[in-house]
Amino acid sequence: MLLRVAVLTSLLAGSAWAQGNAPPSAPPDPSQSVGGVYNELAPHGRWLYSSDYGWVWTPNQQVVGNDFVPYASNGHWVYSDAGWMFESGYPWGWLAFHYGRWDYGQFGWIWIPGFVWGPAWVDWRYGNGYVGWAPLLPRLRARRMHHWFFVRANHFTHRRVRRYFVGRHATRRLLTVAPPIRAMVVRGNHRWYHGPAAAAINRYRNRPLVTVRVQAPRRGVVANVRVRGNRTVLVPRYRRPVPGTRYRRPVPGTRYRRSVPGTRYRRPVPGTRYRQPVPGTRYRRPVPGTRYRRPAPGTYYRRQPAQPSRRARPADRRRSRQPARRAPSRRGGARRGR
Repeated sequence: MLLRVAVLTSLLAGSAWAQGNAPPSAPPDPSQSVGGVYNELAPHGRWLYSSDYGWVWTPNQQVVGNDFVPYASNGHWVYSDAGWMFESGYPWGWLAFHYGRWDYGQFGWIWIPGFVWGPAWVDWRYGNGYVGWAPLLPRLRARRMHHWFFVRANHFTHRRVRRYFVGRHATRRLLTVAPPIRAMVVRGNHRWYHGPAAAAINRYRNRPLVTVRVQAPRRGVVANVRVRGNRTVLVPRYRRPVPGTRYRRPVPGTRYRRSVPGTRYRRPVPGTRYRQPVPGTRYRRPVPGTRYRRPAPGTYYRRQPAQPSRRARPADRRRSRQPARRAPSRRGGARRGR
């Protein structure tokens, strides 16, 4: 009996040791979890695998510097009808500052992928002439004081707002004085914080703010929203990856088209988009969105026979030099007859 108990105890201890020292499972394929976002950000930083968030990305410190701060470094704030929008100068800023979340950890600021567009995923505070914001962290982490950044309202829309950050002591004081802003913007099933009102910022500006009209991408589409004057231009890039599928690069020269539910994307057949010009036809203006194709041999433009211009006639020149004769008036003839 004692022998059986000893053997059973040894087996249980061995299984517990095996579970504790089991090798960690391999991380999933990034092309299936984040799709085309992985290839988009790989040249500009490093992809790391986190046990809390999965695949995360951190920018290259040689490019952004050790003092990199999201929603502040190399960018500025633009007022839009969807709230305050952060316009970044980085080539990857259209993706990392409008999708996903930011968190601060062992490797500095890391970006957690997301597929819902927003003008800026930040939390806001305003009070005593100061504007403050902090990146919205995932639900697993709590926000700390060093996540907040405050500037004066007259410097809030500056091109290099990073230069006007206040110190730590002023940040600690403003966190107790400036109340949070809870005004929300709702677009479909998604919502985000609007930020300070335009009237509050116009008090400290010589010119009123220009409102940018935002065209938000559809749900599940990862697009580059560019600011052009007082509006935005939508450039679709990827779609949200479906579990179990791998990312495919778009075919060069093809344009994005809205997918019909239940249909799959097909590559265009070469030669079916444009038509060759018919010999003897006149030139027509190209349709917007089409590309130029070299005409086939024998279909070049034919020069029309030259027609003599009316200005080039020598008879017209002689007539123009001779003064015009005036017709005799009736009054003068009647006086002479008298």
